[in-house]
Amino acid sequence: SNEEAEAQTTKDQFDFDYGYKRLMTERWFVAGNAEYFADYLKGIDSRVTIGAGGGYQFWDNTFGALSVEAGISAVQEEIDGLDENNPAGRFALDYKRLLLANRLELFHKQAILVIPDPDRGQVLSTSTGLRYSLSNQIDTIARVDLNHETKPAPGNSKTDTTYTVGIGIKF
Repeated sequence: SNEEAEAQTTKDQFDFDYGYKRLMTERWFVAGNAEYFADYLKGIDSRVTIGAGGGYQFWDNTFGALSVEAGISAVQEEIDGLDENNPAGRFALDYKRLLLANRLELFHKQAILVIPDPDRGQVLSTSTGLRYSLSNQIDTIARVDLNHETKPAPGNSKTDTTYTVGIGIKF
């Protein structure tokens, strides 16, 4: 995501994450995740997180889904040119509710990285919004993404909020 206002860069981020869940029983699952994040304006040159854990699927049916997971992660960061490697605890929540004959979806995804290094603190990422299907292949979305760090790089704010409205293609 790159944004510019009045000839000044106001946002320069890259965020890619992948999560995998495999049910072991009807409700319990093992999980793996990987993420690459960079926010050049906040001095985060890169944050690579790789983790594994387990979780519980409360429900997953035609009305929606709710699951939680917990695990451990390895976090490799380059912040303001300094490399750090830390372990972390990761806690995540994934919720969606389907309405209007499954055309409207309310969703909330959240992940918290608890890095025990006293200089780093916690990293919270959330995405909350609505998705409306116009057809089987086209939908609209309105969402709010929040990234919060309890100990950001010096001179940076703790919280970034992004509002997104768009049209998407499903495949």
